[in-house]
Amino acid sequence: MAGGDLPTFLGELGVLPVLRQAACIIHGMGGDLPTFLGELGVLPLLLGRESATSMASCSWIMSRAEPATPKKKELSRRRVHGDVNYLRTLDSSIKRNTTVIKKLKTINDEQKDGLMDELKSVNLSKFVSEAVSYICEAKLRSADIQAAVQVCSLLHQRYKDFSPCLIQGLLKVFFPGKSGEDLDPDKNSRAMKKRSTMKLLVELYFVGIVEDASIFVNIIKDLTSLEHLKDREVTQTNLSLLSSFVRQGRLFIGLKPHGHESNDEFFKDLNVTADQKKFFKKVLNSYYDAVSELLQSENASLRLMEAENAKVLSAKGELSGENTASYEKLRKSFDQLLRGVSSLAEAIDLQPPVLPDDGNTTRVTTGTDVTPSPGKEPSILEPIWDDDDTKTFYESLPDLRAFVPAVLLGEAEQKVNEQHAKGREQSSVEFCYLNSKASRKKLARALFSVPRTSLELLPYYSRLVATLSSCMKDVPSMLLAMLEEEFNFLINKKDQINIETKIKNIRFIGELCKFKIAPAALVFSCLKACLDDFSHHNIDVACNLLETCGRFLYRSPETTIRMANMLEILMRLKNVKNLDPRHSTLVENAYYLCKPPERSARVSKVRPPLYQYIRKLLFSDLDKSSVEHVLRQLRKLPWVECQQYLVKCFLKVHKGKYSQVHLIALLTAGLSRYHDDFAVAVVDESVVAHDMVHCMYE
Repeated sequence: MAGGDLPTFLGELGVLPVLRQAACIIHGMGGDLPTFLGELGVLPLLLGRESATSMASCSWIMSRAEPATPKKKELSRRRVHGDVNYLRTLDSSIKRNTTVIKKLKTINDEQKDGLMDELKSVNLSKFVSEAVSYICEAKLRSADIQAAVQVCSLLHQRYKDFSPCLIQGLLKVFFPGKSGEDLDPDKNSRAMKKRSTMKLLVELYFVGIVEDASIFVNIIKDLTSLEHLKDREVTQTNLSLLSSFVRQGRLFIGLKPHGHESNDEFFKDLNVTADQKKFFKKVLNSYYDAVSELLQSENASLRLMEAENAKVLSAKGELSGENTASYEKLRKSFDQLLRGVSSLAEAIDLQPPVLPDDGNTTRVTTGTDVTPSPGKEPSILEPIWDDDDTKTFYESLPDLRAFVPAVLLGEAEQKVNEQHAKGREQSSVEFCYLNSKASRKKLARALFSVPRTSLELLPYYSRLVATLSSCMKDVPSMLLAMLEEEFNFLINKKDQINIETKIKNIRFIGELCKFKIAPAALVFSCLKACLDDFSHHNIDVACNLLETCGRFLYRSPETTIRMANMLEILMRLKNVKNLDPRHSTLVENAYYLCKPPERSARVSKVRPPLYQYIRKLLFSDLDKSSVEHVLRQLRKLPWVECQQYLVKCFLKVHKGKYSQVHLIALLTAGLSRYHDDFAVAVVDESVVAHDMVHCMYE
């Protein structure tokens, strides 16, 4: 063995397989392989090394132990509680046992090893029921289940009355009894407790602590009871429990477990009878059909409520608080039910339910995201922005990560692009090098304090905020909070001073809305506050808000219906109130800026290609440098066919620039050399047109 390694030496002796099996058995019983070999007196003979080396080598044997087969698992289930004399040698004092038992209430993977060592050092024969009580009360997470299984396995091997007591205690979570004294008043806590207990029971069944699969029959029978469908929260909890149960124990319904191809022999050894599998599959399929019908019914109710809300929204412009709350409650319940049913369908290998698609009904929210109805189709087709430059300004924001080291933005990776931002984006890049919580607060305050007469700065300040928002979420939130607080203060003050401050405030909110920093709900809330008291400065504020972002909201598909309703309310208020001429003009300008009057589409003339070419030469290509080229091209035309149209175009000198009038005269003189009658016709028509204009003025 000198200079060699233990695995090779044991392989040569032919005892390595035996020791591997011993490792499995000893480890399963909570024992220690080095101690076991030491008691046999073979460890010094095998190793002839220091104890530390022996321990490391035996750890290697433990790590190389073969996967547990059914026979080896059966060996690992054998209890050692028969050795009463051994248990008497352990600490059985009340103080020590109480201290160890209390730790069973907080089982987790980090404390597992220490807890196992302490359990091995005490005799809990007289405290089994207390230990079970603490285990049943433990709030286990999914990551703690395996640690709890190992602890239960150790106690199961040592104390014969532990397993029956544990199973009875865990079942009380599902069947608390008539008194219900042990029920947690918090429904969420009860649901989490049921999920963790279900996972623990299934794992305990897999390791042989729970030997009878009939306990799951009773649990599943209760969870799939159709009586529970009346309570929506209980239904959501039961769907989650059933999905978790099926995913964890697919063998119960006769499905092949995912990712366990190498352990087929193990799963075959579990004593789930054919009748039990048939029962599980039948009740789960029946329950799935029932909840699918419930989902279809709830979907129909939701769509009916959406249609009613859409009518109210179209007529009044907003929903009442009661209608909004009812809709949100039903929508939330439907979404949760849909997720639960889809999860169960996936677990039992069925297709999720297909819901009917009603194209005439649109999803209605609290008023910020409303899909337009078919009647609003013309407005949807209009572009949100009037030109490409405006669209670029509001939508094409620079990515700060391309210009600034990631560490300055509070991110882990450091990526630096050698490019540098130019122009108006330079300020946002420079601020990133000063990025800190205090600096962000100062920036928000500085932006908020923009001079009330410098309204031209608001679009650029808003663009700066939008650029920084991708990496600094608190800057827009702080600025919006200050603006909203200022608006509420000014609107509630009801004085007729500080009009410039009010206009600056509302236009700033409007600009932030166009960058999608300020939510549409905030804008509509401000507009509604002005319309509720439509007088004096509130009229100016409402009109300035509409001039800033009204067109944007009216042309955005998500808000077009609500903005259209707000505009109609605005015009009705104008008609019923005796506004002064200035305010009346303001309201009309704001209205038609957002919603221009509908005009019939202009029908463009369809001209022959030859006529289009003539117009291009005269009205587009003609200048000082191209006059000779245009003259040559006109001479090449089929003269008989084009002469009358050429005279007509020559008289429409107003279609081109005034500075090019003399060029038309040059072309007339040039063509007269080859066609004498052309110049005469141009002069005659010019005189006639002049006489007509002169007569009109007289």
